[in-house]
Amino acid sequence: MKSNEFNEKAHAKVNELCKTIEALPWENVRFYNSWCAQTHNFVGHTSIFLNLCNERLPKDHPLKSQFEHHIEEEVGHEKMSENDLKFMHAEGTKVFEVTKAFWKTQYYWIKEVGPTAHLGYSLLLEGLAAKSGPGILKRVKAAGIQGYTFLKVHAEEDTEHFNDALKAVAKVSDKEREHIYQNLCEGMDMYLRIMNECVRESVQLAS
Repeated sequence: MKSNEFNEKAHAKVNELCKTIEALPWENVRFYNSWCAQTHNFVGHTSIFLNLCNERLPKDHPLKSQFEHHIEEEVGHEKMSENDLKFMHAEGTKVFEVTKAFWKTQYYWIKEVGPTAHLGYSLLLEGLAAKSGPGILKRVKAAGIQGYTFLKVHAEEDTEHFNDALKAVAKVSDKEREHIYQNLCEGMDMYLRIMNECVRESVQLAS
């Protein structure tokens, strides 16, 4: 897949995801707590993923330094989500099986397909944070929900990560871009299932 085609398709996919995510009940504290719990569950693997990718990239690969830099930036992010859950007294919030499957698939993509394939997962989450994060953060604050440090950092401070990931994709081969896009699409489907579970759980808890 050529770079221009990839950018067009990736933006379309992320925009589609954002439209669906923005329609969810972010003002509902039960929903928000459930989202935080799922996020904390997979964010804890981010540094592991990046280190695995870095280890498997050849020394002369054009993305070697970028992965190393990203590793430094992601250190401690899982502590933010953990502290948010503690602040809201939501540490025991249920983690769904689809959430575990969401991050487990990345070990397959990295080890069996190739380290650059992981960029599809990164684009999905970074794109969502950059495009929808600010609006969601505003809604969460307006609803009086506390414990949003993780959301705030990704919605306000890390918005360039999406563009950085797109620039990284421009440096890889056409075949690698195919794998990145496949991972992006698969990850999006699973993420939507996670969010549907968050909605379902919040309704059940309220009944």
